[in-house]
Amino acid sequence: MKQKDHLPFFGIGPYYVGMIAVLTAVGVFLSCKGYLDSGIIPALKTPMLILGILIVVLGAFIWGYAFFIDKIDDAIKDNRLYTEGIYAWVRNPLYVGWMFICIGVSLFPGNLWLMVLPFVFWGLMALMMQLTEEKWLRDLYGTEYDAYCTRVNRTWPWFPKK
Repeated sequence: MKQKDHLPFFGIGPYYVGMIAVLTAVGVFLSCKGYLDSGIIPALKTPMLILGILIVVLGAFIWGYAFFIDKIDDAIKDNRLYTEGIYAWVRNPLYVGWMFICIGVSLFPGNLWLMVLPFVFWGLMALMMQLTEEKWLRDLYGTEYDAYCTRVNRTWPWFPKK
């Protein structure tokens, strides 16, 4: 690793989070205004709301753990690859946390048309990470980062592989 090279502090995150937040807001707005009524199944409204609340709480936990407990900003300032804590479960917990929050909110109206959003969010994250931050990390940390990628999922929290 070159000592003068350094990761950007914010990376692509604000762009990703902004895009999925806008998509979520537009979807919820359209649903609430009646433009997507054909996707509403009354019997599913309450279960989807409850599931949405649980997913929002999970997303907030993942994001909060990465930000407040693991303090990723310290690792970025120190220019080191952080692979512990929640980062041992998912490579992008800050983005995954926001993705879960937006998925949960998109479930609140109980509209099946909004179920397309999680796939859009996942695809956007995967694409944006491949084209930006993963390249930066691979350039800075090389085989150490490659080994991390083989152990830990990019976008879905799961038990780390040994």
